[in-house]
Amino acid sequence: MSDPTLLLTRPRAASERFAAACRSEIGRDIPVLISPVLEIRPRPVGRDLSEIGTFLFTSENGVACLAAQTDLSGRKALCVGDHTAREAEAAGMVARSAGGDAEALLAMIVQTHPAEPLLHVRGVHAAVDLAGRLAALGIAAQEVIVYDQHACPLSTEALRLLTGGDPVILPLFSPRSAALVVDQLGRDAGRDKENVTIVAISPAVASAWGRDKALVAKAPDGSAMLAEVARLFATTRLVAPRSGG
Repeated sequence: MSDPTLLLTRPRAASERFAAACRSEIGRDIPVLISPVLEIRPRPVGRDLSEIGTFLFTSENGVACLAAQTDLSGRKALCVGDHTAREAEAAGMVARSAGGDAEALLAMIVQTHPAEPLLHVRGVHAAVDLAGRLAALGIAAQEVIVYDQHACPLSTEALRLLTGGDPVILPLFSPRSAALVVDQLGRDAGRDKENVTIVAISPAVASAWGRDKALVAKAPDGSAMLAEVARLFATTRLVAPRSGG
């Protein structure tokens, strides 16, 4: 029997953290290949943030890139999920987690309806126009871009895995990363292969992958992705890897 290879395409630090969590959850060593399709590149803030009352974070990258440029001690933060909230707290902020995705964060902001100025700290590419959605609901919010998600090519080994016959589990955490993998494979190559199991963090990510066979995590967060990947490793029993295309 042999395990599938866990192929991780998130930025390297996030991939390494997820790989370690998977090994801990599964309870044994598993084969992992990290081949990021995105690299986080910070951008200068370029503006005064002293009047901002509450910062809105939809990723840990926003926290890290802003904290590297600005003292956030004692500032308030509303965060998409628990990990991002922990990162904000580590930067000295008073953070609250929406415990889900951008839609959960939007609902929490609408429910609390903060009166102070709001600022969505984001990357160049964002799955949700949070400031625009809030404006449509009568809540004013600004936004600032503090990082770019630079596209990177899949490694030769990653491409071999995705187009070969050996079993692969590929978690996808964003629509853009899913689209980048698809573009590098070719619109029709690799996505129908029985040896490749896709785990999408949300229906939007599954849609970006473009195939019905993608598994969707029970909740749009890292914990649910970890649980689904661990379940796959627990239930997958392979006598021998297949080869060829």
